[in-house]
Amino acid sequence: MQDHLYTIPVTEIFEQTGGCPICRLRDTLEKRVCDYTLGPAMMEPDVRQNTNRMGFCAVHLEQLRQGKNRLGLGLLLDTHLKELRKNLASGGLMDSPKKAAYKAARAEQSCFVCDRVEQGMRQLLSAMLKSYDTEPDFRQMFKAQQALCLPDYRLLLEQAAQQLPRSGRRNF
Repeated sequence: MQDHLYTIPVTEIFEQTGGCPICRLRDTLEKRVCDYTLGPAMMEPDVRQNTNRMGFCAVHLEQLRQGKNRLGLGLLLDTHLKELRKNLASGGLMDSPKKAAYKAARAEQSCFVCDRVEQGMRQLLSAMLKSYDTEPDFRQMFKAQQALCLPDYRLLLEQAAQQLPRSGRRNF
């Protein structure tokens, strides 16, 4: 099987068995994004603008809290909370309760890590499907997997319908 830079993470995950490989892929990606967020990316202006604007969901905030750089996390949260206060207060008394609730809901539903993981998963699943379509060895690794969880099964079928050629969809 030919490894390309974009297929290496997928191949590494599919070499293991037990449980859902897509869940393993997502878990690995989440850990890498959390490490990246508190590591070298913390001082990059574009990343800081995004973390200030988006913040973190409860799950990823806890994962970041468990990380090694708590001081960095404190800095990220400090600037995020300043941005959040500014955005929620804009409009002040002129905002209707409905508009204020909408702003709060938008702030609550955004997460920098979720966004990065979602982008990464699209790319990795695309690489996985390309490998499945073109590499017989990868097809065997895919078939050797013991399970796929239902949400990831649906996700794979949706992406396969968009990406694989008609003949590949039947085999998949």
